[in-house]
Amino acid sequence: MSNPDIDFSTIIDPKEWKISLSKEEKSLGFSAICESVYAVAGIVVLPNIEQAVSSWTEFQGLMLNYRNQAEGNIKKDLYLIFIVPFIDASQLATVEAIINDTHVCRKICIEQKGRSFNEALNDCGFITTIPSVLDSSERDLSNQASNQGLSEEILNDLRTRSEKTIFEKLL
Repeated sequence: MSNPDIDFSTIIDPKEWKISLSKEEKSLGFSAICESVYAVAGIVVLPNIEQAVSSWTEFQGLMLNYRNQAEGNIKKDLYLIFIVPFIDASQLATVEAIINDTHVCRKICIEQKGRSFNEALNDCGFITTIPSVLDSSERDLSNQASNQGLSEEILNDLRTRSEKTIFEKLL
């Protein structure tokens, strides 16, 4: 159902969050389970919004089970984060009803829109991600760009965002 092959331990800051994914959690469709001092967030990556709409109650039940089974999680806030490539406008009312239902856990639906998972997770606001690390060829490109008099905003985008996002901003 989801894409469990994404290694969120390379995306989410381990100083703030403990990232885990048991074989059982993976088989149930989770891409990651993240725990902080105050919260537990289940991340589910799906190929489309329709799957999130049809499966959110099941994942919400799994989050409740996780809270009940894990020691110390009874007082933590629960979050269920769906990451999908695109949210069709015809589904907005349904998605809004889902995220407004705060029974058991808060639901967040993130539209990836061609961005990296790192960029998409930054939409949450409370999950700290690891800044992208540039390889030597990207550093060279960034140095060349800074010599061309580009703005600090564009230089920051070159360091931290995907090429597609930069291209779309330039258009």
